[in-house]
Amino acid sequence: MKHIYSAVGFMLSTLILSMIHTLDAQNVSTEEVKMVENTRHIVEQLEIDSVWVANKVSFDLHTVGNKQFVAYYDKNRMMTVASRELGSDQWQKKTLPSRLMWDSHNYVALGID
Repeated sequence: MKHIYSAVGFMLSTLILSMIHTLDAQNVSTEEVKMVENTRHIVEQLEIDSVWVANKVSFDLHTVGNKQFVAYYDKNRMMTVASRELGSDQWQKKTLPSRLMWDSHNYVALGID
């Protein structure tokens, strides 16, 4: 159990931004990525939450207008959706009644209407 909680320090952004293979075992955060001449640059890093990492489940992040939305399984394996205004470091979180079981067949996908 101790090993599981020591692994919770993965950055949420490593899962959100897996296409650029960013890893850091210290903080859980998202990173905004700015496209400049087809290259990605980290422009901001924010801590969101501790996450479950005992089995691989993806996360999802979307920016719509001036709002950013993220969905992930928290350290208690509960589905969590969070949002913030761009420019703010405060996330509003809602924990849903969906709990991740002991496999990695789940995935997270946000749809914004």
